[in-house]
This record gives sequence, C-alpha cells and structure tokens, in this order.
Amino acid sequence: MAWCAAAGLAVVVHDIVSDADTRRDSWGRTTTVVVASRRIEAGTLLDTSVLASAERPIAALPDDTLTGIDPGQRATRSIERGEELTSADVAPSGRSPLASQLEPGRAAVVLQLGDVAPAIDTGDHVDVVTDVEASPVTNSSATVVAHSATVISTDGDTAVLSVAEAEAAATAHAALVGGISIVVRR
Repeated sequence: MAWCAAAGLAVVVHDIVSDADTRRDSWGRTTTVVVASRRIEAGTLLDTSVLASAERPIAALPDDTLTGIDPGQRATRSIERGEELTSADVAPSGRSPLASQLEPGRAAVVLQLGDVAPAIDTGDHVDVVTDVEASPVTNSSATVVAHSATVISTDGDTAVLSVAEAEAAATAHAALVGGISIVVRR
C-alpha cells in the first residue's frame, strides 16, 4: 500500500515538474537584467543599494532593457520594486537629480507660488498664466507662458516645473516680475 502511495506521489510530482518545465520553455531563453531592489524615486543615484540582477525571459522584455548601469547614473522617473530598468529610466552620468528628471526638449523653472496658488502635487500638469505680457489685440491681460507643464516637486511655497525649452525664458521672466497664476489641468 505504501508503495502505491509513493508511486502516486511520484506521478503527481513528475506532472508538476513537467508542467513547470513546459511553461518555462514556452517563454524561451532568459537573460540577466537590472531590476529595482526597492522603490526608487526619480533623481535617485542608481547603485547596488537600490538595484539587483534578475533572470527574465527575453521574450517578455522590451528591446531596451538594461543589463548593466554606468557609475553616476540616476533614475529619470519613479521605478517600482522588481521592475526592469530600460534606457528611458536612466539619465546619463553626471546629471544632477533635477536635470536627470527632464525629458529632452524640457527645462526646469522654479516658481514662487504665493498665497493664492492651488494645491498642486508632483506629477500634476499645469499651465502658467501671467499678466506681464498684456495683449491689446485680444483685450486680455492674461497670457499662458507655459502650456501643460509638469510639476517635478513642490513644498507648498515653491514649485519646480518641467516646461518646454521654448517656454522656459518667458516662464522664468514672468516668475521674476510677479503676477503668475497656476491653472491645474486634467
């Protein structure tokens, strides 16, 4: 009787292992890639304290998944624990935490928000409006100097925005001379 139970168990174990082998083989070959060993915030220096290596099926990976990191590189966005890093997630070495968060064609502008600013948070999309460049043609004194800017950080009194490079000078000028308003976008 014991040998029947052992034989039955052996068949079940064989089936489970065979099923696991079949599933693994269906993914094909694997490769070692760089993953986040914990949640990584945008701008964080990427080193062994926040990174690990993991085997992943090649068929399930984006083409630009990283297999290594150069010293001094920083995260361009928040990355969740266990997530594979891609080339878009990593800024070139030597960039500041702030600069590493900017996409190509974007610039960072710091704004003093004042008492009447809406409650904004990191990741919000906003327009920056000023009355500095009044328009007699439209009979409006309000001008949008930054369209769909992204809030990189805020402490309630100031905000750092990612704006289009073409809008950076006008946005900084409006911030220097005062009279800005923030419009939160959906």
